[in-house]
Amino acid sequence: MYPYYHLKITSEAVSSLFGRFAFRQVLYGNIGQDGLQGQIGHPEYHFDDSQFQRTYAYLNGLKETITSCIVSHKNISIARENYGQFTHALQDFYAHTNYITLYAKIYQVRLENWDGKIDCLDEEIIHSPNLISGHFYSPWEWVTFLPGIGHLFLPLFPGTSHAHMNIDAPSASDWFPLAYRAAVERTRIESNQLFSCLQADHPTAMLEFFGKYE
Repeated sequence: MYPYYHLKITSEAVSSLFGRFAFRQVLYGNIGQDGLQGQIGHPEYHFDDSQFQRTYAYLNGLKETITSCIVSHKNISIARENYGQFTHALQDFYAHTNYITLYAKIYQVRLENWDGKIDCLDEEIIHSPNLISGHFYSPWEWVTFLPGIGHLFLPLFPGTSHAHMNIDAPSASDWFPLAYRAAVERTRIESNQLFSCLQADHPTAMLEFFGKYE
């Protein structure tokens, strides 16, 4: 998704947990995923190229680092930035895969009758052999981002390219509201799972991580 929407999603989902400075570090990590270094050779940062197992391994590694930093009371800034990276990848799952369109097809969802709710962790879809994500044809696909004329280059790329599949913004797809809502819910769910045990076992460390009193 575009950085603006990553900011909005993360803020809506979890900003109330953090102090102002701590949350800025979370957002720095989230938006940093879309830097040039994160765009080249790192499909796991964005759930790209149908590299699902690679991405889940990456997410598990981030969770281990976050947990280790919190428990040890060391490198808390790194833990916050890693958490931002963690949320970024989760949010891109709905923007870069065909989860939303599969969901709409299975449950006969139409934009005009959508009730604003979505199951962001439908097991049938997540484990479906039909679940794929777009491939970014770097560097050539960058031309599709050119203001005003980028869309003219779409015919040059296959239907499974990022250019065709992405739901990164309202202008990219009419399905964006569903992708946005699913991303918010997934961010909340995964954050609750990550933090609940830590909160119970290491409450003081979690206070430091959330930075409410900084």
